Amino acid sequence: MKPGRNNRSILLLSVWSALVVLIYPWGPAMASSGEPWYGTATAAALLYGSSLFLVFTAAVGWAFASLGRLFRRERSYDPETALAARQVAVLFGLLQVGLLLVLPEPMFDIDLAFGVPRFLSSRVEPSYFLRVIPALMAFSAGVMVILTFICWRFVFWTRGGRLHYTLLTLSTLGVTWLLFFYNLI
Repeated sequence: MKPGRNNRSILLLSVWSALVVLIYPWGPAMASSGEPWYGTATAAALLYGSSLFLVFTAAVGWAFASLGRLFRRERSYDPETALAARQVAVLFGLLQVGLLLVLPEPMFDIDLAFGVPRFLSSRVEPSYFLRVIPALMAFSAGVMVILTFICWRFVFWTRGGRLHYTLLTLSTLGVTWLLFFYNLI
C-alpha cells in the first residue's frame, strides 16, 4: 500500500477505537455483544428507577395518610392483610435502596476482557449482601403478587387503590426479572 491519506485515517481510527475500548469498556464491548434492548444499562436504569420512584411515592403517601388518621384520632378499618400488603411493598422499596447502596462497589470493578463487572462473569464471589438482598426482593415480590390477588378478591381498597397496588406489583416483578436477567438471583 502506498502511504497516503487513507492509511492515516485507518491508523487514526484504529488508535481511536483502542482508546475507546480502554477508557470506556462498556461501550464497544456491550454494543458488539448483541445485547437486546432490555439488556442495556439505560433500560435497566429506567426500569429500576421508575419502580423505585413508584414504591417511594406510595410509601410516602401511605405514611401521610397514616399520620393524618393518627392526628384526627381515626381508626383504620383496613384488614390485616391490606396492612401487610403495604408493609411488604415498603419492605421491597427498602431492599431496593439497600441494593443501590451495595451495588456500586462491584459495578466499577470492570473486567476489561469482557467489558462487564467481574461478579457478572462469575470470576469473583459477590458480597454477602449482594447475594441476600436480591433473593429477599424476589421473595417479597412473590408475596406482593399473592397479596394483590387477595386484595382484588376481597375488595380491600377502592378500585383506584387496587389498580395502584397492581401497578406497584408489576413494577416489582419487572425489577425481579431484571435481577434474574443479570444473574443476581
